[in-house]
Amino acid sequence: MNIDLDIVPSNLDQALEIIENGLSQEDIEFIKSHESHEAHFSLGMWLRNNWSLWQEETNLAQWFRKTLGLGHADDMSGIILDSLWRKIRGEPINLDEQVQYYKDYWKEQGIDPLTQERIIMDNYYLNRAEEKYKNVKCPQLRLFEDALIVYSNGKAETLEEWIANRKSMSPRDFHKACTGKYEQGSIGALLHEQTE
Repeated sequence: MNIDLDIVPSNLDQALEIIENGLSQEDIEFIKSHESHEAHFSLGMWLRNNWSLWQEETNLAQWFRKTLGLGHADDMSGIILDSLWRKIRGEPINLDEQVQYYKDYWKEQGIDPLTQERIIMDNYYLNRAEEKYKNVKCPQLRLFEDALIVYSNGKAETLEEWIANRKSMSPRDFHKACTGKYEQGSIGALLHEQTE
């Protein structure tokens, strides 16, 4: 592989073009016979380091942040590699699907996919919880005037209040606190299920 170091891409299409122009027949055969994740610590690392994907202010990193809403260099190089593999194999790139995979991954970890900051629960989880559990009948959870109400220590709080009052906890402690010996369908079981 012979990638031109004098050219730094500003978007995914340019990145793919630059890499493709540097591929040998041997590289193409490797791509056809191996999976893209096998290049994470070789070509992927090269991309992250030489195209400065770890630095937020570089053009390519900015493009990923502003256009796709992703802020982690591993996600950026992963999308470049997956897209390259798909293109070489004649498969659709499905960029939206790739981006959603990374966003879902980070949200399941309790981390914002763009800023990489910890989040406990956001509207993504709250909407899923409200949609799935609005008719659940259990002592801790009630639907009242279209709001989920949590009964905790004899006090009624909306689900948003209950979550906000626990935001100072780490995601791990928060989820651990929510997964005690609750009855099936309780708020603890609900939150545990939403994070699995």
